[in-house]
Amino acid sequence: MIVRIDNRLIHGQIAVNWKTAYKVETIVVPDDRLMNDGINKYLMQLTGKTANVKVIFTKIENVFQKVNDLPNKSTLVLCRSLSELKEIVNKGFQFEEVSLWNMYKTGTKKKIFGSVYMDDEDLQNVAFLKEKGIKVFIQETPYSKKINL
Repeated sequence: MIVRIDNRLIHGQIAVNWKTAYKVETIVVPDDRLMNDGINKYLMQLTGKTANVKVIFTKIENVFQKVNDLPNKSTLVLCRSLSELKEIVNKGFQFEEVSLWNMYKTGTKKKIFGSVYMDDEDLQNVAFLKEKGIKVFIQETPYSKKINL
């Protein structure tokens, strides 16, 4: 299982590069805001369909069950932010590592590397994940070098 943070959620790079590199069959998107956004869900489903990958949208509270119900483990769990990922971890979801990219500059966020911007809350969430034994790194594509945080 691969876990990734990307503000854009499902887009071409995810549907093609990540699917190909890790032979992803299913993308799970735990995102409460997206559950009521029919247009964006439709567009993301279309992107997944074009790449021949199954897309599952779920509320954050249901991600553990949705992932465990899948018959295969070639799954990409894709979150919008570190705060959502922290919430998932607090609900008992376990994984070994998370890659970060496309965390855009808003408010007081400062550039860390590439398109990864963080504020104090993000840095605290990274520390929380690392305390749980989860490796956190920045990686633009599956073929890019991993930059450990």
